[in-house]
Formats: sequence, C-alpha cells, structure tokens
Amino acid sequence: MNTASTDSRPVVLKVTELQCSYPVHGGGLLRRHEQRQQILHGVSFDLARAEALAIIGESGSGKTTLARAVLGLLPVDHGEVSWRGESLLQLSAEEMRLRRRDMQMVFQDPQASLNPRMTIGDILAEPLHTFYPNMAAVQVRERVRGMLKMVGLLPHVLNRYAHEFSGGQCQRIAIARALILNPRLLVCDEPVSALDVSIQAQIIYLLKDLQRKLQLSLLFIGHDLALVPYLCDRVMVLYMGEIMELADCDRLYSQPVHPYTRAMLAAIPRPDPDWRPESVTTRAHDTRSSSEERPPGCIFSDRCPHVQQRCLEERPRLRQVRRRQVSCHFAEALMADSDSN
Repeated sequence: MNTASTDSRPVVLKVTELQCSYPVHGGGLLRRHEQRQQILHGVSFDLARAEALAIIGESGSGKTTLARAVLGLLPVDHGEVSWRGESLLQLSAEEMRLRRRDMQMVFQDPQASLNPRMTIGDILAEPLHTFYPNMAAVQVRERVRGMLKMVGLLPHVLNRYAHEFSGGQCQRIAIARALILNPRLLVCDEPVSALDVSIQAQIIYLLKDLQRKLQLSLLFIGHDLALVPYLCDRVMVLYMGEIMELADCDRLYSQPVHPYTRAMLAAIPRPDPDWRPESVTTRAHDTRSSSEERPPGCIFSDRCPHVQQRCLEERPRLRQVRRRQVSCHFAEALMADSDSN
C-alpha cells in the first residue's frame, strides 16, 4: 500500500501496518483479569523530509496514540516504525533515548508541560545538559538565548517562571524547548487547542515559519480542519483507528471524497449566515472511540448517508483513487457525483 508523499523529497519516517492497544482490567477485586482494547488498526503512512502532515479526526479516533507510538512512548502490538531507514522498534531503551534528539514533541497544554519549579532558562537548558553534558556554559546560554529569539521572546525572560506567562507565551517556550536540540521531526499534539483563537493563528504561523527555516518534518495532530491549510502539505483523516482518506491539502479541501471527510469539512464554522451544508446529512462527530466494538463491514457504515449492503458486509481497504488514498467501496462514484455537481 502506497501512502507516501507524491513529491520527490526523501522519506524520513515510514509507518507500516501499525497496531496498538491498551490494557483494560476487569473481573472485580478477587478475580481480576486483563484484556486488550485495540486502538490503532493497521495504520500506514510515510512522511518526507521538510513535509508537514496533518492527522485529523474527532476525539477517540487514535490521533494521540499514533503520535506517541511513532515516538516510542507507547508499546506497539504489530507493525513497523522506521526513522531514516532504521527500525525504531528494534532499538534498546538507551538507543531510543539517543534517537529522541531527532524527534521532539509539543504538547496540548503548554503550562502543564513546563516545570513550575524551574526558570525558563533552566527549562530550555535541560535538554542540552542531558544530551551534551560537556557543552560549555557560555554555549548553553547562547543557544538558549538564540532559541528564545527564534520563537519571538526576549532574553530577559530567562529568570522568570512559567506561571508568569500567558498560554501563548508558554507554548512558544515549549516550542523552543522542543527545537533546542535541532531535531528533524517535530510532533505537535493539538498545540493550539488550549489557546485563544487570536493566539492560535500566531502559533500556527510561527510553526510554519520554523518548519520552513529549519526544514523540519512535522506531524500536526488536531481536530480543527480550519487550521490545517495554513500549515500542512497533506492531510490524513483518522476515524476509529483507521485512515479514511489521505491526500494533498488542496486536493482534499477542494474535493473531499470519503463521507467522513465531507462531514468534517462541513462542520467548519463559516462566516456566512446563509451557508448551509445541504449535501452532508451525517453528523460530523460521534461519541464512540476506536476501542469500541467494530462492525464487520465499513466502520463508518452506521453514520454514512451513502451506505449500501456491501458496506455492511465487507471492510473497505485503503486504496489509490485519483492521486489520493481513500477507504471507501464507492469512492469513484462519489467523485463522479462531485464532478457532475
């Protein structure tokens, strides 16, 4: 299955048939037993050098699980994760620790991700002390000052603490901490969802500028499709632990194919009181998660406005349809209907 970027840039991250599950304990106090709930169901994709890929889906779709599994923060049941041709799943704990210089993460809640007992200068210097213990103090100080300037903060904040900053400023500090080791991959797990709308735009533009300047490969985890076009090259739509659609950003927004993708796009707020998404009749959000019992056919069949008997009986595979990947039996018919309209 080819879910790679369509350009000529070299692939740095390759994920193949990734499956992950969580332990679930039951049986009461005296007869406890452990079961496993499957979260990811054979997810495959590639990420090219200096490419930004958005992983989009509603809550419970498996986005954060996927991000943490890629970084080696969660055990993997089956599949493969390769970074620059090297299998990450075969590395020892120490080898994986060293690889994390190349792979860093920005979390959803910036204030919760910063140590309240450390100054900003100490927070930014800590990764350098960990990975480069012999680096001279003057070099550490200059590196910290340079990173603060890069994210739009002044050096005089070095001796202050996280609680003295706004949410947007804390996220800039968290981004500086993630980038201070010069990583090649940055994973952003809903980095703006806890921020005000006006600040969200500033952080998105900052990430885009840094990604371009530093030639970063970027995984952007989120559920807000309105933000994606400003940052990402491609979009992967995840639902209940499976990929529904994977396409270039422009192509997916101009002609979404999968009914779930269409529902997600229709849910984006529009500054037009007369706009009505009449072509979409399914709900954009559901309360189920990727761990719940799955139907024998298409996992979206109970919500799809185009469901047919085949959808109830046969699980669709992710396949190539007009320069995109779609998990739908009737993708061609839906595209033809979209073309005629």
